[in-house]
This record gives sequence, structure tokens and C-alpha cells, in this order.
Amino acid sequence: MKEVTRLEAAQWIWCDQSEKVNQYAQFVQDFVCESTCATLYIAADTNYAAFINGQYVPGFAYSDYPECRSVDTLDLSPYLKAGNNRLCVVGYCQITDSLTYREGRPGVRFAVYAEDKPLALSSTATLSRRAPDYESGPMENITMQLSYTFHYHADGNDGWLKEGYTPDGTWHSAVPALTCASLRPRPLRQLTLEDRRPAAVLSYGSFTDCPDKADEPAGEQMQYAALSFRGRKSTDNGPLTLPNDEGMEFCVEDGDGLYIMLDLERETAGLLDFDIELKQDAKVYIGFGEHLDDLRVRTNVGGRQFCGVYHAKAGRQTFTHYYKRLGARYLQLHVYAPEIKLYYMGLRPVMYPLEYISDFDCGDLLMNKIYATAMDTLRLCMHEHYEDCPWREQGLYAMDSRVQMLCGYYAFKETAMPRESMRLLAQGMKETGLLELCAPSHFDMTIPSFSLAFICCVKDYVDQTGDTAFAAEMLPTIATILKTFLPQLTDSGLLTNFEGDAYWNFYEWNNEIDGWHYIDGVWQGPAPLGRYAPMQAMYILSAEDYLALCKLTETAPFSAELPAIIDGIRKASQAFWNAERQQFISCLDAPVKDCELVQAQFILAGIATEEQARLLREKLTAPAENGLTPITQSHCIYKYEALLSDPAAYGGYIRQDIANNWGGMLFKGATSFWETQRGPWDFSDAGSLCHGWATIPIYIFHKYADYVL
Repeated sequence: MKEVTRLEAAQWIWCDQSEKVNQYAQFVQDFVCESTCATLYIAADTNYAAFINGQYVPGFAYSDYPECRSVDTLDLSPYLKAGNNRLCVVGYCQITDSLTYREGRPGVRFAVYAEDKPLALSSTATLSRRAPDYESGPMENITMQLSYTFHYHADGNDGWLKEGYTPDGTWHSAVPALTCASLRPRPLRQLTLEDRRPAAVLSYGSFTDCPDKADEPAGEQMQYAALSFRGRKSTDNGPLTLPNDEGMEFCVEDGDGLYIMLDLERETAGLLDFDIELKQDAKVYIGFGEHLDDLRVRTNVGGRQFCGVYHAKAGRQTFTHYYKRLGARYLQLHVYAPEIKLYYMGLRPVMYPLEYISDFDCGDLLMNKIYATAMDTLRLCMHEHYEDCPWREQGLYAMDSRVQMLCGYYAFKETAMPRESMRLLAQGMKETGLLELCAPSHFDMTIPSFSLAFICCVKDYVDQTGDTAFAAEMLPTIATILKTFLPQLTDSGLLTNFEGDAYWNFYEWNNEIDGWHYIDGVWQGPAPLGRYAPMQAMYILSAEDYLALCKLTETAPFSAELPAIIDGIRKASQAFWNAERQQFISCLDAPVKDCELVQAQFILAGIATEEQARLLREKLTAPAENGLTPITQSHCIYKYEALLSDPAAYGGYIRQDIANNWGGMLFKGATSFWETQRGPWDFSDAGSLCHGWATIPIYIFHKYADYVL
């Protein structure tokens, strides 16, 4: 707790008490250090960037809830000099709720210590100002999950980070921040900032904006601009790459400016970073994406704006956007000038440091490549917590993260991240008795089945670690979730869907049980209420995991009747069996197609009899159309584990299925695994090409190696 103690004498501060959203603030504090060893302790809502004597000190705020902020500990020794030093801090506060952030209040709090001696403490004596280079206030969102993009004005940077800078009249004393957040040590290892990733220049030319889009956000302008190819920068060995010490010049003579297309050559999650030179002031749009299926970066998808705006000044300049990670493989520049010189343009990877990485080799080149790509995908989807995808959302969902946690136990022997991810999820308990859709966040709607998946996450973790103390910590949350479902029990002995706008009754990503109603493929609204098969299976699986955790911790269940309730749901679920089709239907109260997911979950939940399970395993692996809506990658863990209840018979099928689906993505050029097999064309053209749930081969290859490999 030293980190917290060191900050007790410091104050939460900000530049003013404005309620404006999306705020950037700058702080300056000088201090004297007799040696070149000191430590910075810092906390912020939402993020920060710290500089000592003009040099960036890598550090990233932990994503947590506003009631308690985590303290980062950063070593300043590489940046200090004996004598006078200057600490500069940029604080960034989103303020607005999103699916990756719960609304807080602007504030930073920091202290510099040399051993036990405080050298600098944030207070009202700290100089502050609203950042003059970043635009604060409302602007377009990248996505609803990631919230605001950025608009930066290079001419607003007055050199405040440079040695010898003297604060002018724009600076004033900091004010006490209105935050009342308590403090805690950072629960996970600090992220690392890696070196610049090379970027290949694919092509360049002129662009002409679409007049109809002149008043639209930058991402939409880029999407609809006409591109006119002028050339490429290449040698016989392929495209030229950045960084380039001499700079790479581009020029055009027509259009509204020039475009440049860049390839990072693999999916990357990190900070936008560039070094450019212009002969005049110019606006620069920077689009980022995962593919070029539109013959350009897809910068506008259904109102999402995958684009940042940089207002450049004449001359050479460098820029790093420290306050939000981007996920991308490709970058596209629109420069509103006839020429530019690039020294670098790309992303600097930000990674969670691992203490162990599995050395996997099964002797099969395709399986080894699938495993390695799944490992890369998993690492790209873990930062402050597990996240679904680095490009579009970066959200912690209980259902998505269960697969990631299972894979991480084997691939990295990583237990801290799943534990803290579950703590974040548990903190998001809503008044309804279910968890927030993501954590940390606030959103009006939640998915009940994801709260049940959370219970399975806890049981998986305890199975892997034996950490019964954590199980005991989570049991009250689990009990609340299970009790919340009990009013949904009907006289038939089965659970019915939750009613109301606060609930999305989602079970799987297909049009049958995704919680929505369609007619001839056209969305009509929420799915009809009723008794859906997945709800029965998931409640049984999670409730039995809860009882097992109670036994491990020697805790009495919240109800002595729970075993009987589980048994009743299991017996009543035979009502879903269709004797004619020899399979379970998806819903008793609405015309919903039969699904592979239901058959798999009913096997795992012990609803299917031994004979039914045998028939269903044969049907799930039939070489021809089996009359069932196929399971998607998001839930294929259920199908695989249902089949592996007879591993000797179905291990070969699973190996071939992985080869077909994951190998198929590789043969289409994937450097990370996709959200679904449809790639970027799924989810109304917003499918991600790097998704945490697509790492399932790691888990299967380790746990079932004797049967699958």
C-alpha cells in the first residue's frame, strides 16, 4: 500500500471546474532532486501522460470505476538529472459514459519521491491550464464503446515540454478536483510501450472530397472521397517502409490534397505515432482499420468514425496520441496540402507484459500456425483487462472473456488478469441484480446470459488456481445473480426471458437466438418473450458451478432448495425435445429455428439423455446439412466440449473443423483471428478481424491434446 500512502499528502487537482466533457488539461511542477533516482506515483480519471524534463515516461492508467482509482508507480530514474527537474502531466478525462468507461470527474493526483522524501506533490500550487493543442468538449465518437476521437492543433503547442520553457499568462494555479475517489495500488502489471512498428507504403495519390459530405465528420469524408492513384514507393523487394531517416516525399498537383496508404503488415494495438514535415499549415485526417476490402481503409461504418484529425503546422513535427489505444493494420492519410514528407507514420504497440509464454509445437505446421496466430490474437485483446477486440470496442464482456481466460491459463499461466477482470465485472452489479453489459461502464441495457457466464468464469478460475478466497469473495455477487433469475420461473418449471428495455435476451450470434426478431431478414425489434432453451441450460450450468464453489468454500447456498430447482429445470427441459426431428427446439413459445448451440448446451447441462446425447453428437458432426443453424465462433466452445464428452470418437472432427475454419482465415491472409467467418462484412460491415473469442484453439489444443492433435 506504499503507493497509496505516498499520495495521501497530494491533492486531486484539475485546471478548472468546468463540466465540459472530453477534457484535456496540462500541469507543470518543478522540483529538485539531489540524485537521479526517484519514483512517480500517479492516479487519474481517465488517463494521463507524464513527462520528466520533456521526456515521456511510459505509463497507462488502469481502467476502473470512479469510486476508487488505481495508483501507478513509474520509475523516473532514466529521465532525471541532479538538481532542477520539471514534471509535466497531461490529464485526460472522458467524463461521458461509454462501454469502456463509467462517468467520473476530472482529476489527477501525483507525487514524486526519492526514497522516503517527497519532492513534488500535486496541489493548488501546481500550475495548470486547459490544453491549448487538443480540442476539449463534444466531438464525434470513434464508436459508442471507445467514445471520442481526437482533434489536435499543432499551432496550439507552445513548446511547454521543452527545456527552458517559461510558463506564461495562460497558466494559473490548479483547482481542487471535485472527484472523491479513493485510491488503491494498481492491481495488474503496468503496460509496456514497444518500439515503432514498421509501416509499408502501399500507394499514394490525390483525393477529392465528395461535396455532399463536406459537413460530415472526418471519417465519413474519407470514406466517400474519390481517390486517384499516382504511384507507389517501392523497390524490386517490395514496398518501402517507415521509419525512414531521410524522409519519404509525396506530392500531387490536383485534387483537394494527397492520400497515402500504409500497411503495418499485421494487426497492431497501440498508440498513433508519427514524424512528418510540411511546407505549409495543413489539415491531416488519419484513418485506421483492419482491411482494405473497400480499396481503402473503412473509416466510416454505421456512424462510427475510425479517424483522428491533426491540424499540422509548417515544418517538421512529431506527434503521439497517448490517451487512447487504436487497433489497426492499415492507416490512410488525407493531407490537405500538395506535398508531405514522412519520416514515420504508424502505431507503437502497447502490450501487457507476461511472465510465461507457452512454447507450443505439435509437429503439424498448420496447427502450429493456428496456435501462434491465436496467441497473437489473445495478446492483442489483453491490456488493463481482457477485451473483445482492439479496433472497435476494447470492451470487457463476461461471455467473451471466459474463452480468453481459459486460453490464458494454458498459454501464459496468467491468473492475475482473469481475477481482476472478474473483480471489475462484479463491481458492475446493477440494481436489477445483473451485471453491467461491460466493465467498467454504465449502460441502460444488459444481457442476462452474460451474468450467468460470469459465474462459469469464477468456477474456471478456481479450478485452475485453487483460490478459494477469491471464490468466497465472489459468492455474494453470484448468489444475487442466480436469485435474480428465479422470478422468471414459470408454472411449467422453465425460465422465461426478462421483459423490458433494460434487458437484451441474447444467447448467440445468429438470427434465431440473438435476442432480436426478424421477418424475411428484416429486423423488427426485440425477440418475443418466451421460454428459450439456452436460458435453461445456462442457468443449470452456472447454478451447479455455484454449488460447487459453495462446497469448496464451505459456504451454505443462498437456498437449500436450489438443487431441487436445478433438477426441476433439467427435467422440465425435456419439453424442448422434438421426437420427429430427433433434436431439441430453441423456443417453446415462438417459431425459432433449431440451433447447434442448443443441442451442445443441453448435452453439457445434462438435460439430454444418454441416447439423445449420442444422436445429437452424430447430428452435430454430420457431413451434410444437419438441419440446425450453425454455431458461431463466439460459442463454439460449447459444441467442442459437448463433442469431447466422447473424445476418442470426435477429437478428429474437431481437429478438422479447426483446420477448416481457423486455417481458412490464415489462407485468406489473417494475422489475427476474426470475430466471425464473414470477416469485415459481418455485423453490418463492422466485423472485427481480431477478436478474443476466436482464440479457442489454444484451449482445445492444450486441454484435449491427446484427442485433437
